[in-house]
Amino acid sequence: MVIHFQILLKTCIISSEVFEKAQNIMKLRSTNSKADRIIPLNTKGQSLLSGNIFCGHCGGRLVLTTSGKVVRMRNGETKGTKRIRYICYNKARRHIECDGQTGYTMHLVDEAIEELFTKMISRLAAIDNPAVINNFQEESVTKLQQKLETAELKMEKAHADYSAIKQKVKESISGTSQIPSGLLDSLADDAYHTLIQAEDKLRFLSGELTDAKEHISEITKIHHSIRIWSRIFDISSCEAKKMILTSSLKRVEISKGYKINIIYSDVIQKMMEALE
Repeated sequence: MVIHFQILLKTCIISSEVFEKAQNIMKLRSTNSKADRIIPLNTKGQSLLSGNIFCGHCGGRLVLTTSGKVVRMRNGETKGTKRIRYICYNKARRHIECDGQTGYTMHLVDEAIEELFTKMISRLAAIDNPAVINNFQEESVTKLQQKLETAELKMEKAHADYSAIKQKVKESISGTSQIPSGLLDSLADDAYHTLIQAEDKLRFLSGELTDAKEHISEITKIHHSIRIWSRIFDISSCEAKKMILTSSLKRVEISKGYKINIIYSDVIQKMMEALE
């Protein structure tokens, strides 16, 4: 079994992290995740956004629609024109009341998103070491470590107190202790509950500290990706841009007059807040 496992590891063509990301994308693209989907079903097509753009008025998903017409030229030739728009599905189908626009011209929305996103990654890429990492370390990890140390001391004391009470109970049973058994039972119950609470608190803080350290690692990885994106985004294909945006933002909301609100991932949002 060990030999087989080692062979499998050597034949892996992608890392486990990339594999997990691919599995998550497949899950989000499944029919069961249709309501919560925030990634494009595929990377084909001319639109930059698909699956993660929503109406800023009713919250409904925006879908693509194409219309066109044929114009006859003076020389007798015909020329076709195509118009692609993002439309509010709720408003178009009259599912619910929506006071927003029915549609938004695709290339105008995509150009605005590209401009806003490029400015954002340029700002974050200029940071050598994200300040948010240091802030998070100082404000969260250090505090959690201090709380964890305090919790460990409390648990040790609770354990010692409970052990001492158990010894008194044994002495009471053997007749060498003068403390009433009823009082010992009450003290033992209190000591036991205090010990359980101390252990629960310790486990909780240990988990919080682990999550905090993982969060710092995630920020570092995202910042590294941002520095790469800042160099390649402008020259990337539409397919590549779609997946970069999928990795960076939760959703895009658009309202009347092409007012755009980009809701970035939690990690990127924290990095942006650190710059303000």
